Amino acid sequence: MKYCLSFIFVILFLNTNAQRTVTSRLRIDNGGSVNFFFNTIGKMQTGITYTEWTQLSIYYKDTTAVLPDPVENWVLDVKARTPDMEGAEGNTLDLRTIQLVASGGGGNTYAAKQFLTNLDFQQLAKGPETAPGVTKVKISYFCGENGSGFTLLGKKSDFYTVDIIFTLRPEIAP
Repeated sequence: MKYCLSFIFVILFLNTNAQRTVTSRLRIDNGGSVNFFFNTIGKMQTGITYTEWTQLSIYYKDTTAVLPDPVENWVLDVKARTPDMEGAEGNTLDLRTIQLVASGGGGNTYAAKQFLTNLDFQQLAKGPETAPGVTKVKISYFCGENGSGFTLLGKKSDFYTVDIIFTLRPEIAP
């Protein structure tokens, strides 16, 4: 059996609301497409991990000086565009076959490893303003990982794809 999973990334930019002047940029520097090839029983049993595969650059600056509480933190969210991974031969695969985790540095906060979903945006990372530079965030992927409950053993062989959407937004105060 041979499985190939491919991802195409879509980046959304969320810049401002009517009262704010926020400048934000989200750029994929590396790893804009991920392919998992499950061509051995061993890979199907243990899964495949790509550590720090996608590298993102984040620039975020709230230049609103007149408001008493400028939003100085950014949030990086993720979700899938569709409810399942769709196969070229009409098969579907549960999104929870894929798990993601973000890492990096610079005083940012990173969420624990989480399953991919299409229901709501999930927070992967958040951090402070980046001006004058950028923050680098690295995304790791885990597919069919043993112990996740979503291995590929017993699944139909196909070429599955899903679009993953990363969104950069201001942190909303509680």
